[in-house]
Amino acid sequence: MHPTLPAGTVGSFSGGIFGLEGWDIAGGHAAVAGNFAAQSAGGASLDGNITGGLCDTNDAGTVNSKVSISPGAYSIVSGVTGQPNGRDVFSLGAGAIPVTGVIYLGNVGNFIILSTTQTSASVPLLSGVGRGSNPNFLTNTSYYYLLTSSRKDGATVGLVNLSSSGATAGAITGALWQDFSGTIGTTALSGTYTITDPSWGRVTFSGSGLSNALVAYVEGGSGYPSPVRGVTVGTDSDAESGTLFFQSVAAPSYTMANYAFHAGYSDVQHTSSGITTKIGVVTLDGSGGFTGTVDVSGPNGLSSNQSVSGTYLVNPDGSGDVAPGPLVTSYFSSTVVPIYFIDESSGVVHHRVSKIAP
Repeated sequence: MHPTLPAGTVGSFSGGIFGLEGWDIAGGHAAVAGNFAAQSAGGASLDGNITGGLCDTNDAGTVNSKVSISPGAYSIVSGVTGQPNGRDVFSLGAGAIPVTGVIYLGNVGNFIILSTTQTSASVPLLSGVGRGSNPNFLTNTSYYYLLTSSRKDGATVGLVNLSSSGATAGAITGALWQDFSGTIGTTALSGTYTITDPSWGRVTFSGSGLSNALVAYVEGGSGYPSPVRGVTVGTDSDAESGTLFFQSVAAPSYTMANYAFHAGYSDVQHTSSGITTKIGVVTLDGSGGFTGTVDVSGPNGLSSNQSVSGTYLVNPDGSGDVAPGPLVTSYFSSTVVPIYFIDESSGVVHHRVSKIAP
């Protein structure tokens, strides 16, 4: 959930970076990362045009790189009282994949996308998030980010530092914590990034730990007022899809005392018997323990107001663990940004990224 605009207002919609993921009709994982521009028709009209863009798509290993987003249109829909409610209907072409659907506008340029195009052999079902873009923020800077991503059979959380060495290139360092079908691993990152299209913020990576050849569309910059800084798409058959979140400008130095707060809690577990989801509220005590209550929905139905407790550890760099599984987190501007973690409980088959958020 993202903060939205006040009722009856829409602000401006200029498009931006966006990441989509979902499934094709054969059960393969699909992902799209890109950047598009939108322009209002002007005057009193709530309609406008999608004027173009760039994206990379991956449908279960069928990769289309650096493909143009064909022009389209959007229309901001009125609410029940005749006032705009932040809901757009839109259409565009992500390379060969037509995407027609709805966008819900949030504040500070955030938006949520759902494709409503009928699925077929060439059209997957997709949904995702985006935000306004300025790719120039990536140049001549050094920032620390969190990476979260998911794929057909696993999930990744990571810490990433991008440090520019010129207008279109720089260094990448960091670490990834991964769980693919129960195979757990930690991968160190050391290499370079190249801005292959400065107009749209498209970035490619090479070096140690980057064998999956992720492609990113990066806004860069600091985390205020929104921590979303980029989206990624993988190039293997599992079609990994991810998001980059701002962590800090300088190398972080966190303490456990930073993590004493009340938070929302969500967890997803894909086991051999089905999918179990949990949502609730927890309290982190600042010294490594949390307690709370959650509602649980799974193969055996819904159970409400269940007690939950556990332990957590946060290292100075923002890595750590929330039992059982690795976590990455961030803290800036006196605001705690969500803690992302992988639940590695016994029996989990297809891992996803879970979250604790104030």
